Amino acid sequence: MAIIKINTGNYGGETAVITYYPCSGGTINIGTVVMPYYYDTNYYLGTYSVYFTNLDKTCYAEVPCPTPTPTATQQIPQHLQKLPFSLHQQIPQHLPQQIP
Repeated sequence: MAIIKINTGNYGGETAVITYYPCSGGTINIGTVVMPYYYDTNYYLGTYSVYFTNLDKTCYAEVPCPTPTPTATQQIPQHLQKLPFSLHQQIPQHLPQQIP
């Protein structure tokens, strides 16, 4: 578990409605809280919308989503790309006899 402190600095003690938009998708309504708010969660990456109902003002806080790291594609050398290939299975000429 991680505890995330959602703090707006200037609006301590104000009532706010927090909505969370996780990087994984969807929407989570955290609810009406008094600022600052401590959010206990397993997954915290994404954007938090903090709406102050008494002030009619919305602030946003973001914990950046990870960006995929591109992986290099392995290049096959030109001289190996089109080698003829065949598969032969050797079949024994004389099979061993079963021993009673």
